[in-house]
Amino acid sequence: MRLIRLLFISLLGMILAACGGDSSGGNDDSRPIIISLQVTPVITTIPVGFSQHFIAIATLSDGTTKDVTNDTSLTWTSSDDTIAPIVSNQTSGNGMVTGVSAGSVTITASGEANGQRFSATAQVTITNAVVTELQITPQDSSLAIGLSEQLKAEAILSDGQVLNVTANTAVSWSSSNPAVATINSSGTDKGIVTGVSAGSVTITASGEANGQRFSATAQVTITSAVMTELQITPKDSSLAIGLS
Repeated sequence: MRLIRLLFISLLGMILAACGGDSSGGNDDSRPIIISLQVTPVITTIPVGFSQHFIAIATLSDGTTKDVTNDTSLTWTSSDDTIAPIVSNQTSGNGMVTGVSAGSVTITASGEANGQRFSATAQVTITNAVVTELQITPQDSSLAIGLSEQLKAEAILSDGQVLNVTANTAVSWSSSNPAVATINSSGTDKGIVTGVSAGSVTITASGEANGQRFSATAQVTITSAVMTELQITPKDSSLAIGLS
Protein backbone atom coordinates (compact mmCIF):
# COMPACT_ATOMS: atom_id res chain seq x y z
CA MET A 1 0.00 0.00 0.00
CA ARG A 2 2.82 2.40 0.85
CA LEU A 3 4.45 1.68 -2.53
CA ILE A 4 1.14 2.45 -4.28
CA ARG A 5 0.87 5.79 -2.39
CA LEU A 6 4.41 6.77 -3.38
CA LEU A 7 3.72 5.91 -7.01
CA PHE A 8 0.49 7.96 -6.91
CA ILE A 9 2.24 11.02 -5.42
CA SER A 10 5.03 10.75 -7.98
CA LEU A 11 2.53 10.49 -10.85
CA LEU A 12 0.56 13.49 -9.50
CA GLY A 13 3.76 15.56 -9.37
CA MET A 14 4.56 14.72 -12.98
CA ILE A 15 1.04 15.73 -14.08
CA LEU A 16 1.29 19.07 -12.21
CA ALA A 17 4.72 19.75 -13.71
CA ALA A 18 3.43 19.04 -17.20
CA CYS A 19 0.50 21.39 -16.63
CA GLY A 20 2.78 24.16 -15.35
CA GLY A 21 2.29 23.57 -11.62
CA ASP A 22 -0.07 25.81 -9.68
CA SER A 23 -1.92 28.79 -11.13
CA SER A 24 0.82 31.23 -10.08
CA GLY A 25 3.69 29.48 -11.89
CA GLY A 26 4.43 28.07 -15.34
CA ASN A 27 4.54 30.04 -18.56
CA ASP A 28 3.42 33.64 -18.17
CA ASP A 29 1.66 34.43 -21.41
CA SER A 30 0.31 37.65 -19.92
CA ARG A 31 3.65 39.46 -20.18
CA PRO A 32 3.46 42.37 -22.66
CA ILE A 33 5.41 42.01 -25.88
CA ILE A 34 6.95 44.64 -28.17
CA ILE A 35 4.56 45.46 -31.01
CA SER A 36 6.54 48.33 -32.55
CA LEU A 37 9.83 50.19 -32.25
CA GLN A 38 10.61 53.82 -33.02
CA VAL A 39 14.01 55.50 -33.33
CA THR A 40 14.28 59.26 -32.82
CA PRO A 41 15.27 61.50 -34.45
CA VAL A 42 14.07 59.81 -37.63
CA ILE A 43 16.00 62.19 -39.89
CA THR A 44 18.97 64.30 -38.84
CA THR A 45 22.03 66.10 -40.21
CA ILE A 46 25.35 66.52 -38.39
CA PRO A 47 28.81 67.74 -39.48
CA VAL A 48 31.93 65.60 -39.54
CA GLY A 49 33.37 65.28 -36.04
CA PHE A 50 30.08 65.74 -34.18
CA SER A 51 27.82 63.15 -32.62
CA GLN A 52 24.09 62.48 -32.41
CA HIS A 53 22.44 60.35 -29.74
CA PHE A 54 19.52 58.23 -30.94
CA ILE A 55 16.76 56.98 -28.66
CA ALA A 56 14.82 53.74 -29.19
CA ILE A 57 11.28 53.63 -27.78
CA ALA A 58 9.34 50.35 -27.77
CA THR A 59 5.54 50.26 -27.74
CA LEU A 60 4.26 47.24 -25.79
CA SER A 61 1.11 45.19 -26.25
CA ASP A 62 -0.37 46.60 -23.04
CA GLY A 63 -0.23 50.13 -24.49
CA THR A 64 2.79 51.31 -22.50
CA THR A 65 6.11 52.52 -23.91
CA LYS A 66 9.65 51.82 -22.76
CA ASP A 67 13.04 53.35 -23.51
CA VAL A 68 15.11 50.38 -24.76
CA THR A 69 18.10 52.35 -26.06
CA ASN A 70 20.51 50.55 -23.74
CA ASP A 71 18.60 47.27 -23.50
CA THR A 72 20.80 44.20 -23.97
CA SER A 73 18.29 42.73 -26.45
CA LEU A 74 18.78 45.69 -28.80
CA THR A 75 21.58 46.01 -31.39
CA TRP A 76 22.48 49.24 -33.19
CA THR A 77 24.07 49.16 -36.66
CA SER A 78 25.11 51.66 -39.32
CA SER A 79 24.85 50.93 -43.03
CA ASP A 80 28.37 52.37 -43.48
CA ASP A 81 30.80 52.66 -40.56
CA THR A 82 33.24 54.63 -42.70
CA ILE A 83 30.70 57.46 -42.82
CA ALA A 84 29.08 57.21 -39.39
CA PRO A 85 29.71 54.37 -36.91
CA ILE A 86 27.33 53.86 -33.98
CA VAL A 87 27.86 52.57 -30.44
CA SER A 88 26.12 49.26 -29.68
CA ASN A 89 26.11 46.61 -26.95
CA GLN A 90 27.98 48.75 -24.44
CA THR A 91 27.12 49.41 -20.80
CA SER A 92 26.25 53.00 -21.76
CA GLY A 93 26.25 55.32 -24.74
CA ASN A 94 24.34 52.99 -27.03
CA GLY A 95 22.80 54.77 -30.02
CA MET A 96 25.57 57.39 -30.22
CA VAL A 97 26.54 57.98 -33.86
CA THR A 98 29.58 60.05 -34.89
CA GLY A 99 30.19 61.65 -38.27
CA VAL A 100 33.47 60.47 -39.84
CA SER A 101 33.10 61.49 -43.48
CA ALA A 102 30.49 63.17 -45.69
CA GLY A 103 27.63 60.97 -46.86
CA SER A 104 24.35 59.40 -45.78
CA VAL A 105 23.71 56.27 -43.73
CA THR A 106 20.79 54.28 -42.40
CA ILE A 107 20.85 53.59 -38.67
CA THR A 108 19.04 50.42 -37.60
CA ALA A 109 17.98 49.34 -34.13
CA SER A 110 16.86 45.70 -34.00
CA GLY A 111 16.45 42.83 -31.60
CA GLU A 112 14.36 39.97 -30.32
CA ALA A 113 12.44 39.62 -27.07
CA ASN A 114 9.91 37.00 -25.94
CA GLY A 115 10.21 35.34 -29.37
CA GLN A 116 9.27 38.57 -31.15
CA ARG A 117 11.54 40.26 -33.72
CA PHE A 118 11.46 44.06 -33.96
CA SER A 119 13.40 46.82 -35.75
CA ALA A 120 13.32 50.48 -36.73
CA THR A 121 15.52 52.78 -38.84
CA ALA A 122 16.65 56.40 -39.02
CA GLN A 123 18.47 58.42 -41.67
CA VAL A 124 21.62 60.45 -40.95
CA THR A 125 23.39 62.82 -43.32
CA ILE A 126 26.99 63.77 -42.51
CA THR A 127 28.17 67.08 -43.99
CA ASN A 128 31.53 68.81 -44.37
CA ALA A 129 30.21 71.96 -42.67
CA VAL A 130 32.58 73.55 -40.14
CA VAL A 131 31.93 75.67 -37.06
CA THR A 132 32.21 79.38 -37.84
CA GLU A 133 31.14 80.54 -34.38
CA LEU A 134 30.33 79.09 -30.96
CA GLN A 135 27.94 80.85 -28.58
CA ILE A 136 27.20 80.22 -24.90
CA THR A 137 23.95 81.38 -23.31
CA PRO A 138 23.56 83.07 -20.97
CA GLN A 139 26.80 84.98 -21.53
CA ASP A 140 26.56 86.72 -18.14
CA SER A 141 24.76 85.27 -15.14
CA SER A 142 24.64 85.41 -11.35
CA LEU A 143 24.23 82.40 -9.10
CA ALA A 144 24.08 81.85 -5.35
CA ILE A 145 26.47 79.48 -3.62
CA GLY A 146 25.13 75.91 -3.77
CA LEU A 147 22.79 76.51 -6.69
CA SER A 148 23.25 75.35 -10.28
CA GLU A 149 22.46 76.64 -13.75
CA GLN A 150 22.41 74.99 -17.17
CA LEU A 151 24.51 76.75 -19.80
CA LYS A 152 23.87 76.09 -23.48
CA ALA A 153 26.42 75.98 -26.29
CA GLU A 154 25.30 76.47 -29.88
CA ALA A 155 27.52 76.05 -32.93
CA ILE A 156 26.84 78.17 -36.00
CA LEU A 157 27.93 76.17 -39.03
CA SER A 158 29.24 77.24 -42.44
CA ASP A 159 26.07 75.89 -44.08
CA GLY A 160 23.86 78.14 -41.91
CA GLN A 161 22.74 75.37 -39.57
CA VAL A 162 22.63 76.11 -35.82
CA LEU A 163 23.46 73.05 -33.74
CA ASN A 164 22.96 72.61 -29.99
CA VAL A 165 26.32 71.14 -28.93
CA THR A 166 25.95 71.52 -25.15
CA ALA A 167 26.28 67.80 -24.47
CA ASN A 168 28.10 66.87 -27.68
CA THR A 169 31.17 64.67 -27.34
CA ALA A 170 33.15 67.15 -29.46
CA VAL A 171 32.73 69.91 -26.85
CA SER A 172 34.53 70.24 -23.50
CA TRP A 173 33.60 72.61 -20.66
CA SER A 174 35.98 74.18 -18.13
CA SER A 175 35.97 76.72 -15.30
CA SER A 176 38.73 79.29 -14.73
CA ASN A 177 38.45 78.64 -10.96
CA PRO A 178 36.73 75.43 -9.77
CA ALA A 179 37.07 76.68 -6.17
CA VAL A 180 34.48 79.36 -7.08
CA ALA A 181 32.32 77.46 -9.58
CA THR A 182 32.53 74.00 -11.11
CA ILE A 183 31.06 72.89 -14.43
CA ASN A 184 30.24 69.39 -15.63
CA SER A 185 32.03 68.29 -18.77
CA SER A 186 30.78 64.72 -19.11
CA GLY A 187 27.58 62.71 -19.17
CA THR A 188 24.07 64.08 -19.49
CA ASP A 189 24.84 66.97 -17.09
CA LYS A 190 27.37 68.68 -19.37
CA GLY A 191 27.21 72.47 -19.16
CA ILE A 192 25.73 72.63 -15.65
CA VAL A 193 27.62 75.19 -13.53
CA THR A 194 27.43 75.07 -9.70
CA GLY A 195 28.41 77.84 -7.27
CA VAL A 196 31.02 76.84 -4.66
CA SER A 197 32.16 80.16 -3.14
CA ALA A 198 31.68 83.87 -3.75
CA GLY A 199 33.56 85.28 -6.72
CA SER A 200 33.59 85.40 -10.51
CA VAL A 201 34.69 82.80 -13.06
CA THR A 202 35.05 82.44 -16.79
CA ILE A 203 33.37 79.36 -18.24
CA THR A 204 34.84 78.08 -21.50
CA ALA A 205 33.33 75.69 -24.04
CA SER A 206 35.78 74.46 -26.66
CA GLY A 207 36.44 71.67 -29.10
CA GLU A 208 37.61 70.55 -32.51
CA ALA A 209 35.66 69.02 -35.39
CA ASN A 210 36.58 68.41 -39.03
CA GLY A 211 39.99 70.04 -38.44
CA GLN A 212 38.43 73.25 -37.09
CA ARG A 213 39.07 74.58 -33.55
CA PHE A 214 36.32 76.59 -31.85
CA SER A 215 35.63 78.08 -28.42
CA ALA A 216 33.43 80.55 -26.53
CA THR A 217 33.31 81.97 -23.01
CA ALA A 218 30.71 83.13 -20.50
CA GLN A 219 31.01 85.01 -17.21
CA VAL A 220 29.40 83.67 -14.03
CA THR A 221 29.27 85.55 -10.72
CA ILE A 222 28.74 83.51 -7.55
CA THR A 223 27.13 85.40 -4.69
CA SER A 224 26.56 84.76 -0.98
CA ALA A 225 22.82 85.39 -1.33
CA VAL A 226 20.56 82.97 0.55
CA MET A 227 17.10 81.71 -0.36
CA THR A 228 14.30 83.63 1.36
CA GLU A 229 11.30 82.12 -0.42
CA LEU A 230 10.41 79.21 -2.69
CA GLN A 231 7.57 79.44 -5.24
CA ILE A 232 5.95 76.81 -7.45
CA THR A 233 4.16 77.79 -10.66
CA PRO A 234 1.46 77.19 -11.57
CA LYS A 235 0.04 77.10 -8.02
CA ASP A 236 -3.22 75.54 -9.25
CA SER A 237 -3.58 73.42 -12.37
CA SER A 238 -5.77 70.81 -14.05
CA LEU A 239 -4.54 67.78 -15.97
CA ALA A 240 -6.23 64.95 -17.90
CA ILE A 241 -5.48 61.32 -17.00
CA GLY A 242 -2.40 60.11 -18.87
CA LEU A 243 -1.03 63.59 -19.60
CA SER A 244 1.99 65.18 -17.88
